[in-house]
Amino acid sequence: PSPRTKSREDRIADIVAAALEAFSERGFERTRMEDIAARAHISKGTVYLYFKSKEDVFEGMVRHFILPNVEKAEQLSLLQDMSAEDQLKLFMKIGYTQITKPTTRKITRLIIAEGLRFPHLIEFYYENAIKRAKTAMSFILEQGRQKGEFRDLGAPLCPQVIVCPILFGSLL
Repeated sequence: PSPRTKSREDRIADIVAAALEAFSERGFERTRMEDIAARAHISKGTVYLYFKSKEDVFEGMVRHFILPNVEKAEQLSLLQDMSAEDQLKLFMKIGYTQITKPTTRKITRLIIAEGLRFPHLIEFYYENAIKRAKTAMSFILEQGRQKGEFRDLGAPLCPQVIVCPILFGSLL
């Protein structure tokens, strides 16, 4: 479709894709809204119709690229007709697929590189992606423990121990 006939969702997708490339190339701090607009082939004013700030664009990027799979993981944790072991396997498959996507790798690298200067980016990502996924996985692990599928280790099962090797590998 021509730029004038694109839907709101398509326009947002174009902007966040352009932002991801600009942030990956120049970093969050050095990227200007004009850079994002130029990559999306729109005016800077059009970006501001959809996002009030660069931070808002980052949040939109996370919502677009990351949150759909977080939502899948949350829904998966609520399934009662599946064993906890099968839920965990499917959760890991969804997680691995997400973590190894080029878009996720770029966002993760951006957060690592820019997070100390922009802690609100880390906080947003943690609250909306990491914490939600961790809660869903913890729920699956606890259900499995309660059903006797997983051993009780005397302490809460730690999702980070399961996910960290995959996350680390995705950064290489």
